[in-house]
Amino acid sequence: MRIDSYNMYTAADDLGIDFDKYKSLMRAFLTENMNEYIENLRQNVVANKFDEITFYAHKIAGASANYQTDEITEKAKKIKDAAKERRLIDYRAIISQMEEDIKKYKKICIGV
Repeated sequence: MRIDSYNMYTAADDLGIDFDKYKSLMRAFLTENMNEYIENLRQNVVANKFDEITFYAHKIAGASANYQTDEITEKAKKIKDAAKERRLIDYRAIISQMEEDIKKYKKICIGV
């Protein structure tokens, strides 16, 4: 689901999860989990640790796919694929774009 059409009720229903449980999981994903993953991703980009970049980008891609946050998933996959091939791309710019997407989802899902 795209940010502009994201609906937590639909996402919860698609996944077969009670809405209140989904909302709780989504809050943890967008705050705690993503903060940790993004920070680890940033540190490993600075250190040029491609295996670790691949690992954290894969975690983000998988989790964000589960929550149907498509823009985050797409960016994480782009990072993962490049790191896996040890290609130099502007990882920092993509991470910054992901953070902007996360802010948008937070506003929709948890009002922050």
